[in-house]
Amino acid sequence: MAEIRGDKKLAAQYFLKAADLKSYFNKDWGIKNTETYNRGYTLPMSHVDGWGKENSWFMPMKGITEASSARNLKYLDFIEEQLNSKDGIPGNIEAISYIPELFFKYQQNERAWKWMQYIISNIDQEHEASALTGKNGNYPEVSYVFISNVIEGLLGVVPNAERNEVATLSHLTPEVQSLSVKNIRIGSSVLEVEHQLNRSSRIHYQKGTGSLKWKAAFPGDVTHLYVNGKKQAALKGNDSGKPYSYVIVNLSPKQQVTVTEGVH
Repeated sequence: MAEIRGDKKLAAQYFLKAADLKSYFNKDWGIKNTETYNRGYTLPMSHVDGWGKENSWFMPMKGITEASSARNLKYLDFIEEQLNSKDGIPGNIEAISYIPELFFKYQQNERAWKWMQYIISNIDQEHEASALTGKNGNYPEVSYVFISNVIEGLLGVVPNAERNEVATLSHLTPEVQSLSVKNIRIGSSVLEVEHQLNRSSRIHYQKGTGSLKWKAAFPGDVTHLYVNGKKQAALKGNDSGKPYSYVIVNLSPKQQVTVTEGVH
C-alpha cells in the first residue's frame, strides 16, 4: 500500500520486514522440531505441527514457506494426502474453496482442477451449518473464490489496474485444453483472455483508454516466443519456484494479439 501511495521509503522498510519474517519462519519458527511446518505454538513455547486443515495450507498458499524447497514440495504432497482422507478433509466447503488457489500457485494444475471439480460436485449439497446458510452454493465465499479460481487460477491472470498492465500464465490441464473468458475488467479496461493449453495465449483488448501492457508468460524455459507469428526473444522469470518465459506486448483498444510458444 505504501508503494502504491508513492511512499518508497516506508515501502522499502516493510519489504525488508516481510523478508526478515519469511527468513525467520523458514530457518527457525516454522521448522523447529518438525519435518513439516509449525502452524503455531502453545505456552510455554511448545510447537504445534501436523494437520490443522486451513491453518496448514494457508502457509504455502500465502507464500511464507520457501517455494522451491524440498520441505515445501513434500508439504504440498502432505496436504493432498490429508485432503484425500476421511478425517483430514474439512466439512465446510468454504475451506476447500482455497485449495485450487494453493495448487495453482505451485503449477500443480491437475490437483487444483481436481479440487475445483470437487467444489462443483458439492455445490448443491447442504452446508455444514445449513440452518444458517442453506446449501453450499449459497455461501458467498464459495462463489467469489471460485471466480478467482477460474480467472486467476486456470487463466493465470494477474492484474495491475494502476499501470493498466496484465500478466497471464496458463494453468490449463489435459481435461481443460482451452478456455476463453470475456469481459474481464481491470480498472477501466475490459479484456477477453483465451488459452489453448500452455501453447497459445490470446488477449482481445475489448475496450479501454490508452495502451495496455501484456506480459504473456508460458511455463518452462524457451529461447523464443511468437507474437502473431513473429519470432521474438523470450525473457525469463520465476513463479513460486517454477521457471517461465515471457514477452511484453503493448495493445491498443480493440486490438487482438496471440502469443504462442511455437509456430502453430
